[in-house]
Amino acid sequence: MRYGRIVLVLFCLPLSGCVRASSNVSTEGGVADTLALDAGVLDGDLDGTDLAADLGDLATDPDAGPGVAFLLAGSSEHVGANCADSSKQHDLIVAPFALPGPEVSVTRNSGSAVWCSQPFEVGTTLSAGTTLVRLYASKTQGTGSTCRVTLKLLKNGTKLLGTGSFVLCCDDPLARRAIVFSSEGATFEVGDQLNLQLTWEPVKSCNDVRVRFADPDVPSSLHLPPMN
Repeated sequence: MRYGRIVLVLFCLPLSGCVRASSNVSTEGGVADTLALDAGVLDGDLDGTDLAADLGDLATDPDAGPGVAFLLAGSSEHVGANCADSSKQHDLIVAPFALPGPEVSVTRNSGSAVWCSQPFEVGTTLSAGTTLVRLYASKTQGTGSTCRVTLKLLKNGTKLLGTGSFVLCCDDPLARRAIVFSSEGATFEVGDQLNLQLTWEPVKSCNDVRVRFADPDVPSSLHLPPMN
């Protein structure tokens, strides 16, 4: 399957410049939670080879609305010119493709991280709406200082479609964090990619914040508005 790259960034309005989109964060469920996939939307064969054939067959998380769901994988097959420059580059794979594991994690000491979809094979439109990112994250040291982690949704690593963030403090155990923010629509041409980028606030209190993904026990994910 071929998609675009997604990156989380500032939200730009056409006539008023770039503004910071508001975001909502909550802590959800236990570590063993898995994506709730709605089999009712599976009306075809998800073979992973053709975006046009698969778009109508993508499973979504019911809590995220009728959009497209991606899982954050540990592989790096989709890295290329349209994937944002980052210290750690990984793949976005369309749910419900299985996460084979093992678990992968990133920290501030790892540098920034980005997840990129496969290049689109056909022109595709992403609707404006609400984007949800679910990340399994923890902060292990009770230093009393907070750490802000910022997410950017991008087209081809440069065009900002939306941004959100979450804050951890002190000894915060591993849990699924839900980050919700507004994202603008975009048209993807053949070869374009979606990116999801993650950066840490450049402060010492972020050194012990760890984001985990790529395993069925920590299925960090990205949920977009509808694509067609």
